[in-house]
Amino acid sequence: MRHYDLDIWIDAQAIDHYPTRANSETMGECHGKLISSEVEHARSVFEKLSSKVPEAELQHAGSLLFNALLSGPVGNLYQQALGQVYTDKNAGVRVRLRIEPPEVASLAWELLYDSDRECFLATSSETLLTRYIELHKPIRELQTEPPIRVLVVIPAGSGLDVENEKQKILNSLAKLNDLVEIRILEGEVTSARISDELVLAKYHILHFIGHGGFRNDKGCLRLNGERVGESDLVTAKEFSLHFQDHPYMKLIVLNSCSGAESSNRSLTGVAQELVRMGVPVVIAMREEISDKAAKLFAENFYYKLCRGFERGRVD
Repeated sequence: MRHYDLDIWIDAQAIDHYPTRANSETMGECHGKLISSEVEHARSVFEKLSSKVPEAELQHAGSLLFNALLSGPVGNLYQQALGQVYTDKNAGVRVRLRIEPPEVASLAWELLYDSDRECFLATSSETLLTRYIELHKPIRELQTEPPIRVLVVIPAGSGLDVENEKQKILNSLAKLNDLVEIRILEGEVTSARISDELVLAKYHILHFIGHGGFRNDKGCLRLNGERVGESDLVTAKEFSLHFQDHPYMKLIVLNSCSGAESSNRSLTGVAQELVRMGVPVVIAMREEISDKAAKLFAENFYYKLCRGFERGRVD
């Protein structure tokens, strides 16, 4: 399926609004405004959402963001781009968000909800939704010859049902035979062990099962310490340095709580640091998720990535 890019920029605040601009691969470009009061209203609604919120409330919150961003000229361009692909059943729109202000980037834009189409953009194959970070270095080529080498990292002591999730990943990839090679790094997983492992093989995918969070406003992942039974809260910057000289890594999946969350004051999440270090694609969780949801995601993601009719398409 061919997806045409629709890039949307949200720039730094200017008095009562955030200047926006959009560029469609096929329909041209335009400029618009994201009104500050609408952003704050959406933020207040999201802050009141509980962990087990009804879908109707998620739709309402997502529609507030949608109407604030995709209105006026930017909204018209979105509709034009979407209208074009309706004439081709094998085409879609890839919305790539490029958000500069940290206080705006911290909002859950993944919940953009199109009331007219009655769907979340991120769960529709017609409208892929990704965050895009500007880099001062070329993005590595994603296409890779098999075998695809997968490193699954599982620090001890997380308290999660890691065995079940590990098995679901293995089951999803098992039928690919010699197209995939899997290595499980578990037990006492220290930062040094990860570093050593990345020296031994050219891994293409790393899947982390564990806990993440923030310390002193910096994104972190919890690994094992050098002494048995101790833990090591590794900052996003420290963890990302593992991949500075590992040009083969194409995808990192952080199946951990808050792996993609950003501070309101600075983009310090683990996912953002990994992308800045040159990893082409990072998938991470914005909010705390249940163990059940983590396992369900892992099973379905790898099944579709490796066996679906659009296999190889991460977004």
